[in-house]
Amino acid sequence: GYTLKYSTDGENWSETIPAGRAAKSYTVFYKYFGDGNHVDSDTRSAEVIIAKAAKPDSLTDVQKPTANTGLKYNGNAQELVTAPQSVPDGYTVQYSTGDGDDAFWTTELPAGTDAGDYTVRVRYDGGESHTDFEDDAIPVTIDKADAPTSLTDNQKPTANTGLKYNGSAQP
Repeated sequence: GYTLKYSTDGENWSETIPAGRAAKSYTVFYKYFGDGNHVDSDTRSAEVIIAKAAKPDSLTDVQKPTANTGLKYNGNAQELVTAPQSVPDGYTVQYSTGDGDDAFWTTELPAGTDAGDYTVRVRYDGGESHTDFEDDAIPVTIDKADAPTSLTDNQKPTANTGLKYNGSAQP
């Protein structure tokens, strides 16, 4: 005369074994309910831990962001990397151009405005069910703009004419 029932809150009971869908610690309560001729048992509990899924052993090339090459200063923000074509299931890609305490992680592709060398750090955020991990940092360069090959007359300085020595500096 007993029926085994389960609960995740200690109040609502069911014969269906509870299932966890996210990686975390669960408390499952269980109790034997008597059929009227038998006394109910005391409520007992079991701690169940669903561990985070392990990070992938390796990433394929399509799962990694790539450096944008051939960037030249143009006065506008330019994306430093191209997003991966696909991402491992359960993950989002985050980027940072900072390091250590200066790291600000975002899902937005990082951009650079000035000419110079940048390092883009890449992190795969697994949420609550997958293990987070970082991938290799990506070096990116925005080259200086090319010097003009010709100037218009309005862009050229002109010489002051008719100057005579007067002992003072003259423009």
